[in-house]
Amino acid sequence: MAARAVVPSQDEPQLSALRTWFGHSALVVPLLVALLAASPSSDFRDDIAAVRSLGLIPIGSEGWVSTALTQLAALLPIGGRWLRAAWVAGIALGLCSRLLYAATLRALERGATMPRLAPALALAAALMATLSESFRREGTVPGGSTIAAALVLGGLWLLPRFAAGDRRSSFVWGLLLALCAAESHAAALSLAVASGAAWALRPRLPTSNQILLAAAGFAAVALLVVLGVLVRPQAPGALHDLGLGLGLSSLTAVDASAERVTAFAAWLRDVGPLSFALAAGGMAAGLLSARLRPLVAPWLAMVVADLCFPAHRASMLAPDPFAAMRLLAVGGLAFAGALGVQQAALALERARLPFSRPAAVMLVAFNFTLVLASSESAAAYAERQSPLAAEAWTDEALASLAPNSLVIVRSEAITYRLLAAQLARGERSDVVVVPITLLERVGLRRRLLALEPALAPLLRETALSGRPGEFALSALADVRPLYVEVDPTWDPRLLDHLAPRAFWVRYTAHPLGNSDRRAALDKGQDGFARVMAKLGPSEREPATRAVLLSHLRERAWLFDRLADKESLARVLEGLKTLAPSDPLLQEIGPKLDPSGQTRLSSR
Repeated sequence: MAARAVVPSQDEPQLSALRTWFGHSALVVPLLVALLAASPSSDFRDDIAAVRSLGLIPIGSEGWVSTALTQLAALLPIGGRWLRAAWVAGIALGLCSRLLYAATLRALERGATMPRLAPALALAAALMATLSESFRREGTVPGGSTIAAALVLGGLWLLPRFAAGDRRSSFVWGLLLALCAAESHAAALSLAVASGAAWALRPRLPTSNQILLAAAGFAAVALLVVLGVLVRPQAPGALHDLGLGLGLSSLTAVDASAERVTAFAAWLRDVGPLSFALAAGGMAAGLLSARLRPLVAPWLAMVVADLCFPAHRASMLAPDPFAAMRLLAVGGLAFAGALGVQQAALALERARLPFSRPAAVMLVAFNFTLVLASSESAAAYAERQSPLAAEAWTDEALASLAPNSLVIVRSEAITYRLLAAQLARGERSDVVVVPITLLERVGLRRRLLALEPALAPLLRETALSGRPGEFALSALADVRPLYVEVDPTWDPRLLDHLAPRAFWVRYTAHPLGNSDRRAALDKGQDGFARVMAKLGPSEREPATRAVLLSHLRERAWLFDRLADKESLARVLEGLKTLAPSDPLLQEIGPKLDPSGQTRLSSR
């Protein structure tokens, strides 16, 4: 076992200054990167956080902390509302880096007699994690998971004082646990698991006084959340209340999915297998050391917790509900990687081999090059995710709606996109958005009836049969311009009333012919082409690309069912341009003959 670091008294001021400067760098560098990389506009996956924090609409039982901080940031006279909301997550990213630096430095200084190397390795670990793609993706968007991760890291920093019997730390730890639960249930679970692992290795459990103080801190935050739930129905935006039962995991996609990755996969992608091997070695060395085991066990517990919630295919149009847990696991691997580099450098230093000291220096230098590699990878990802096409889609789609329109939306991702434009940016307040998948919520039905009484037949038919009928939609189309997202389970008679356009499908009170639909298809094509031009290469803005694909697939399916030969050929040409390997092309493509006509059977 390595002895505790002994630093000569004359070197202590220099070492203290080194710790201070590196600590400041750990805070400032990620903070500046996040503030400069924050986008003044949002992508589809940010809309739920924007509606919740900027529009003050309660969605689910999470996001209370980010909502309060975003409202405070909105008071700053700098930038737009979206930019200030993203800065909240950027500040949290800087705090994550500073707390990770402090935790890593504590372990490194306890683990080996290399005092001058410890601050440098701690800084490299903090920057490697927080400048990676995973952290930067969450630190530059409104309501990012870096807020929850910072709360968990604060709780981990207080654990040794909590275990030592400090009463104030016990109370603050309870506060942080409650704040984690209010912001992200996954983050609260990570903090609870990490704290349990730390306590399991200690000779005594918390005293009754400590438990009471922690419970008092938890209850103080819980009381504020309960008061917010009770007072919220009296707020001006209460008509938009979507209910506490709606969480991120209930979002549905519009035929768009992406593979969620675990912390291990993210780490291998960002920094490579060699650094991962160093992290595994550092974790093993920490567990074998009695001095380091209480500090390493919480991080190992969070990494294991990430593995307990395996990656799955989920909507790329919605945030990952376990994103905070992924970030903490990535931070744990960075923490373990610093320990691994320290142990390897110490072993080379002690080895009586030629060039052992230069090899140790090269190993430490290599660790810093991984910081640059991780940052470069994250910068390339941020460039691909610039939401230019998403903003163009929002502008063109809203501009194509007639005044005082009513839109029946099947995809919740598009629902939140429209609500974000209305509530957070004040766009097209004359448009009534009807999320067909959320109509079972009583508060939402009351709001919609107050806005448009003609919705009563549609709400009644939806409650009875699960989908609207011809009478309800036709009666509504007589009152307002009506646009819909087509549901394949609808009665085939409804298809004769549909007139597909570039972004929306117009529903008319009377049946239409193919010539009417062809004329309607021309409307908005210029705007659709402008959005397509914003996409650029195939790897840019996958969320917006998925929405455009859903539009084209919807229209191809509709024209196939209506046996409209000419319109189907036009839509398939657009689909081939956007996604040449789309499965729908292989399904419907054989129906096209060389002349461009279709061989379709009548319905």
